[in-house]
Amino acid sequence: MTSVPTVLPAKGLNEGSGATGGVALLSSAGLTWSWDPDISNPLRISVILADHMGWTPQHCEPRVTLPSRADFRFFMPHRVRYVELDTQGIVFNAHYLTWYDEAVSDYIRAAGWQYQDEVKASGADFHVVRGLVEYKVAIGRKAEIEVAARTTRIGRTSITFQPAVFPAAGDTLLATGEIVWVLTDQATRRPVPIPDKLRDIMAEFEGMDFTAPS
Repeated sequence: MTSVPTVLPAKGLNEGSGATGGVALLSSAGLTWSWDPDISNPLRISVILADHMGWTPQHCEPRVTLPSRADFRFFMPHRVRYVELDTQGIVFNAHYLTWYDEAVSDYIRAAGWQYQDEVKASGADFHVVRGLVEYKVAIGRKAEIEVAARTTRIGRTSITFQPAVFPAAGDTLLATGEIVWVLTDQATRRPVPIPDKLRDIMAEFEGMDFTAPS
């Protein structure tokens, strides 16, 4: 086994989120736990683990296409609160999905979709069926950030969003991911088609073609 420096970033393996299995895996790869929130080199760690586990490069590829600030028209400003931090002094992972949910909801309204009015008129509302977070750079207390959102696809009954987090007025990608909503009849709980009105609103806002799939 190759000898490597044994410093591990704390992010994602904190004691409150089932660290035992992760630490055991790292130990088997020749890595030692270090409780140091200032050290973060996830790429190096992933390469070491990939080699240990016999993973091929595709196992380590990002699940989503990495966006840039220029890809977005909508940004939700946010100042990180003390309550959002974990014991490492950085934002606890679950809060990213809260940010994403709020940003996507504000985004679709900013585009012109009258959310509550449409729910009352149609009896249909969206359910989240997928929530993905890809962490890039740890975010600390009092950080001024912007949570961006855009639409990447509208299917027959679903709409896919890409959220992303940037420093306020900065270009560094701090996090990204994917959120998928499915439009559902609230009486039957069954999926229903996305209305053309919503397709047209999002197409105009994003300058993209969201024609219904045949």
